[in-house]
Amino acid sequence: MGSFSLGKVFTMPRPKTKDAANVTKLELDYTVNVRKVLYITEFVILLNYVEVIVPIIFSKAVDVLLSTPILRVEVEDS
Repeated sequence: MGSFSLGKVFTMPRPKTKDAANVTKLELDYTVNVRKVLYITEFVILLNYVEVIVPIIFSKAVDVLLSTPILRVEVEDS
């Protein structure tokens, strides 16, 4: 497998204004770390959402299918 780089996600271009001198390395490091935490948090929340919603949708679909008259007869006969 090739190497995976998060450079596109976590890099921050330096501002090209007069205020660029006021931004310290500590502030830039803090900003990068906050962006990493937000990215990971977003991923975890999405994963948990999918883990909950997919089974709910699946159970509702099975419930609808089992409530149809044709399937009810087939289930009762077997």
